[in-house]
Order: sequence, then structure tokens, then C-alpha cells
Amino acid sequence: MKIDLGQLALLNDGWQSLRLGDVASVAPAGTFDPKSDDALPYVGLEHIEPELRTVRSTGSSADTVSSKTRFSTGDVLFGKLRPYLKKVALADRHGVCSTEIIVLQASDHVSSEFLYCLCATPQLIAFAINHSAGTRMPRISASELLRATVLIPPRHEQDWIADLLAAIDLVLERVLRRIDETVHLKSVYLNEVIDPRDGATTIKLGDACEIHSGVSWAKSDELSPGDAAGIGVMGVTNVQRDYAHADGCTWIPRTTKQAIDRLIEEHTILTIRTNGNPDRIGNVHLAPPEAVGHTLSSFLTAITPRDPSDAPFVLRALQSPRIQAAITGATSGSTGLRNIAVTWLRQLEIPWPDTPARREIVTTSDVFDDLTVALMAEERATRRLRRAVLACLLSGERRLPAEYGRLVRQNGDDPGAEGATVQG
Repeated sequence: MKIDLGQLALLNDGWQSLRLGDVASVAPAGTFDPKSDDALPYVGLEHIEPELRTVRSTGSSADTVSSKTRFSTGDVLFGKLRPYLKKVALADRHGVCSTEIIVLQASDHVSSEFLYCLCATPQLIAFAINHSAGTRMPRISASELLRATVLIPPRHEQDWIADLLAAIDLVLERVLRRIDETVHLKSVYLNEVIDPRDGATTIKLGDACEIHSGVSWAKSDELSPGDAAGIGVMGVTNVQRDYAHADGCTWIPRTTKQAIDRLIEEHTILTIRTNGNPDRIGNVHLAPPEAVGHTLSSFLTAITPRDPSDAPFVLRALQSPRIQAAITGATSGSTGLRNIAVTWLRQLEIPWPDTPARREIVTTSDVFDDLTVALMAEERATRRLRRAVLACLLSGERRLPAEYGRLVRQNGDDPGAEGATVQG
């Protein structure tokens, strides 16, 4: 087994270089039949969020049709399908999960919390990616995952690392909860003030805005990002539920049909036109500044108010729950992809109160958005700290000093052995 000099120094200081299978095992076979067994919380890959310890939502086994895998509190749930998605969680309840999830249990060498830390490290994720089989749907097998090499510190240092990551994750959970609450409050507010049913004045969206879908192109048309002869194309992946961005845009020649005629302007509103999930259709955001001058793919729709000053209110009207529900309900398609017709959007009636009322709605919505942006910045900073802890402290690149243990003992529970000597 090849290790570098830094790892060798760690091994001389009580660290061990082992296989994951030496400190963890796959949970004993205990399949669950939803047709005959009592209902339990169900965890699918869709319930595990990337780089997040806690499963924040679950389904019910009663709503599933095939056999599932049982798991218990303290088990590590490792998403084996597309491991680059970094879906690893620590179970906080009993339940059943998709067979696309490997259920791991800690041995006597490590705690469940430290096993979770090991499984969430960039090193183990990279191993899973590099040892996956399959091109379109790569998977890591349980037996292959257990072959991964891991560095195991003494038990007191395991506890320090696990406690530190748990504290960071608690901060992250609180930030995410505040983001959810702020988004919910904005939704409640818009639901109250933008109601096309209450007899208020309305206009057709097409009367206030130019509305068109985007362009299509052949794979052979694609250029290198930033090519001077090309133009960036905003796609579905650029329009998320909570924000829009211009990262990773495809580039195509400027001469591609309609590309120049369908440029994104500063006041263009982007919405998803075609998607497998009808709830995603209609997700709407003002185009980010870096997307101005780009074009858009045929899976998106551009809504550009004729009067740029109308864009903020049109955006809020389209974001309101009732109009979002109307858009979702108007989708069509039977091949797995749902679609919202541009002609339907042009006929969509939206409330149009007087100018002062529109301004008040926009101003209040901006307050919610500003708070959300600030919280998302806090989330990103916390995630960067989390990644640094996982990358450094579990690779042996950095060590927690002995003073860390003394500090914790003086201010809380003792996380490790008294008098442990740890290098800085």
C-alpha cells in the first residue's frame, strides 16, 4: 500500500492506514417489501442533498413499489449512483432506502459520526468516482467502496474531528432553515398581494412583454467557451429554483439561426419552458448580469418587458404561488418531458395594480431577496469551511493541536482522552 512521507509520519504518531472495510461494513441484508411490511420513512437519492449530513425530507415506503433496504439510526447512507453528486448522509432515524444507496455501519474502531466524516471526504468521493462502472449512469459497488484506503487517527482525535464537523453542520443546518423560512415568507406575501381572482385589473403577459423560446443547435456547432466567434447559451441548468447563473454556458456560432435575434437583455426574465419535472417549468428569475448579450436554449423562454421599468413587477407577479401553479397546471406533453407553450404564456392574465402598489410589492419582495442573498453567502462560507475541514483534517495534511482538546474540556464536554498529544 503506497503512502507518502507525511502519511508515514502520521502512522508513527498513532494513525493507521486501513481499508474502509476495516472500519465499516455494509448493513446486514434486511430488505423491505412495501406490499407487506408496515410503512416506514423512505429515503431516495432525491432526499439526500449534496454535502449535507441530515436528510431534511423523506417519503413513505407505502408510496414505493419495489423492495428497499432497511437502515437504522447512526448508519451512513452513501449514494452509489453518480457519486460525483456527493450524496452522503448520517441517518437520524430508522427507515428504508433506495437500493441506489449503500448502507454502512461503523465497526468498533470508529464512531458512526467519524465514519460519516470519512465517507464525506473529497478523497473517498474521488475514489468512488474513479472506481465507478458505467458511462451514462456510473455506480460504485459496495465491495469496491470498502476497498478505499482511509487514514484513521487515534480515537480522541476522531472525536475532535467529528465534533468539529458536527458543529459546522449545525451552523449550516440553521442557515439553510433560515433560507427556507425567508423564501416561504416571500411566497406567503406574494400569494396575498398578487391574486388575479380578487377582481383587480389584469393584463395579458404578451401585451406587456416580448415572449419567445430559445434556439436549437447541433453538437457539431459547439465552440470552446469564450470563443470570439461565438455566443453563450443559457440552458436549464443555469436557471435553478432559487437563482440563475451563467456558469458553464454552452457556446455556439453567432451565425446560428435566430441566435442574434434572441439576445438576453438587462431586463429579460428567464423561465424554464421544457423539463421532466412540471414543477420546474415556470421557475423564473431575472437574467444575471453576466448573461446579458447571451442567447438561450429552446428549453427556456425569455420574457422581456417592453418597458424595462416594468420588469421588477412582472418578475414578482410570475413568482407568485398562484401564477406558478397556473403555469404548472398548463404544461403538456406525454413523453417524459413537459412543456409550457409560448402562446399560452402570451395569453396569461397577470394582476396589474396601480403604480404605487406595484412599487410597494417590488420593494417588499426585494427585502426578502436581499436577506436570502445574505444568507446564501453565509451558506457558501460555511460550506467552504466544511470542505476545508474534511480535506485537511482527514488527510493528515493538518492536525488539531492539543490545545483544542483542553479548550473544549474547559468550555464543554470532554471530546477525547486527557493528556493526548497532537502535533500542530
